[in-house]
Amino acid sequence: MQGPTLTGLQNLDYNLRFGVKSISLNPDEEAHRGRSWGKDFIPAEGPLGGAFDMDLLQRMKDECDKVGMWMEAFRMDSGYIVLKDPSDQDKKLDQICENIRKTALVEVHIISQHWTMIPIRRNGTAPGRGDAVYTTFKLERDWKSLPEGMAGHVTYDEYWERIEKFLKRVIPVCEEYRVAMANHLYDPPGLPLGYEGVGNFDSPFHLHGI
Repeated sequence: MQGPTLTGLQNLDYNLRFGVKSISLNPDEEAHRGRSWGKDFIPAEGPLGGAFDMDLLQRMKDECDKVGMWMEAFRMDSGYIVLKDPSDQDKKLDQICENIRKTALVEVHIISQHWTMIPIRRNGTAPGRGDAVYTTFKLERDWKSLPEGMAGHVTYDEYWERIEKFLKRVIPVCEEYRVAMANHLYDPPGLPLGYEGVGNFDSPFHLHGI
């Protein structure tokens, strides 16, 4: 990123010079730029945070429109999937649905979201092209002894119950506002069931077309 914000003139001009004509943003992360944001796609305020600010969305759209950059998509956090209490889940789903409505108001029609209970894992490095260094992951031999993560103990069936609740509540709202919902790939894929206490769901990339 060039400059203080993703939709600032300095960053947009830099991308346009290299032929980049569309941009995907995390509005909540952008709202906290320059301050501490949460880790592993969790908002700074915790899993129940992450409400989109309409004034910020409009400002980002205006800045993109001014230089001819297409604000193509938004990314949401993964707070919902780690919530255990059904009432907290309902509050978060209400927020997600409101985020979808706000997304449509600024003419963005794609949202990608996460069902990430296990943080992105990296435990090594490897040389890459042009003297770059890549981060890597190799399954630990003692992975069964790893402590539970932020989500605690979650069975495979519990994971799917939360996913089903999400789909039944959110997808009709996507259809109402003509916003496509994408599920971001889990990284790394293929973690064994029970890793950090979670019966992990490896999502295939899927775009719910409208």
